[in-house]
Amino acid sequence: MKIKILLLVLLMPVFLVAQNYEQQGDELYQQAKYEQAVKKYDAAMVTSETGSAQLRMKKENAKKCAALLQKAVSAESSKHYSEAEKAYIELFALHALPRYQKKVTECKGYIQKEALAKKERERSYENGHFAVDMGLSVRWADCNVGASKSYEVGNYYAWGETTPKPSYAWNSYKYLSNDKLQKYCACSDCGKVDNRLVLEAIDDAASANWGGSWRTPTREQWEELADDKNCRWEWRELSGVQGYVVTSKITGNSIFLPVTGYKPSGTKIEHPELGLYWTSTLFTKKYMDGYLAAYRFDLGSQHYNCRGTHRCNGRAIRAVCK
Repeated sequence: MKIKILLLVLLMPVFLVAQNYEQQGDELYQQAKYEQAVKKYDAAMVTSETGSAQLRMKKENAKKCAALLQKAVSAESSKHYSEAEKAYIELFALHALPRYQKKVTECKGYIQKEALAKKERERSYENGHFAVDMGLSVRWADCNVGASKSYEVGNYYAWGETTPKPSYAWNSYKYLSNDKLQKYCACSDCGKVDNRLVLEAIDDAASANWGGSWRTPTREQWEELADDKNCRWEWRELSGVQGYVVTSKITGNSIFLPVTGYKPSGTKIEHPELGLYWTSTLFTKKYMDGYLAAYRFDLGSQHYNCRGTHRCNGRAIRAVCK
């Protein structure tokens, strides 16, 4: 009689837990029968000494799982993590029932899947800004420098300057003094020749504002993106803004390049129906009446290509990184 009473006392927590889950209507436990639960609990308790060791081991494993979960979900709130957390709580409450080891394995699978996804998300960011893998020589930012959405223009910069300003005219251009270029000069008539043909990081608005390996794309990198063998270009409208959805034929990923216009002297935006983006490449040919130009990437509903333009003008920048 005493043995039966003792057995009932030992089994009482199992009955209470099972009853509690049944009352909660948890689908994981609706099919569980009390008799089966009792038998499995009893099977784990072969002897009091062995049973205690087994229970201690199961409790320790459950605690380790809970600690692992807590660490994994500290900055996440996805459905998979929520399911895993619930299952681990159940594991700890019913640590003596082997049938739930299957659920534990599933939960570990959830966590591993989310960990890989998190690692991929982290890999997709460069210094806090999202970088899209287009399968090309560089990754492309998902928005312009100074913007937070893909369809926003962001800031305007003169070529080789790193901060926006009220007006973009030659009299305020950083590298022009007494009508002579002070840097990035390939023509002796325009200033002291230094043959710097690509922006240095210190003069690159993308690098100066975003850091990491972010840079303004070179002419070649823009042309790589514009190559029809690499990407498909489709004129679209996103949140009321026109531009190109550029989709990689290699990875299937895409970016949106909105129309931006540009700022000459004053604050008025000229040609708002076009997307006018800087490259980091100097234009070494004669442009209009001189050699004071750099390459821009020009996009409209019927075209997208590189051409030269005055470097004092304010234009948008779509950054790239390694």
